[in-house]
Amino acid sequence: MPLSTTVPTKVPRINTTTEMWFKAGAGDLYTWSRTDQAWQKNINEGNLDGFSAYAEMSLDSTTSTISFAATTAAPVEGLTAGLMSGFSMLSDSGLTYTGTGGRFLIQYSASLTFAEAANVISGWPIISGVNRNRGKFSQTIVLTTDRSTVSGSVIVNLVTGNVIRFLCVPSAHTGTDILTLNQFRLNVTQLR
Repeated sequence: MPLSTTVPTKVPRINTTTEMWFKAGAGDLYTWSRTDQAWQKNINEGNLDGFSAYAEMSLDSTTSTISFAATTAAPVEGLTAGLMSGFSMLSDSGLTYTGTGGRFLIQYSASLTFAEAANVISGWPIISGVNRNRGKFSQTIVLTTDRSTVSGSVIVNLVTGNVIRFLCVPSAHTGTDILTLNQFRLNVTQLR
């Protein structure tokens, strides 16, 4: 396979020249399409500028709180964007995918406390309103002073316009209870 610093231009001859070309420096791999009779730059689905799409968001301060008056899941908010390509951040802490489609790994981690003891707290990613329960955590909070560490991951398919958020919910409560998240992080990485 030729190694060059330029984009390929010569038409390969069957069985005598290569049909792959690597452009050094940029890390671009080209293959010859017999159907289109042209060189095509090989990039993953949905990639921008030859690089995989990725995004990260985390708390803009040390903690974030969610107030529960019912056992209805609520999104984690107060997040800020980190490095990203192929995504944009919404003002309500959602990530919008701007690529064309692909498979992604979503990973998250946090430590949390809850204002009511003997409760199970659950959390999971949600993609455009669809729960991704395979990536769910469920953690029992024994005392209101307990700080539990949670983390998880899930592989998902994304298409243009999908919005990623993270929801949390207590299994029960009395009155209005506060869930405090410490050092929450969520990362999304394109697999293909």
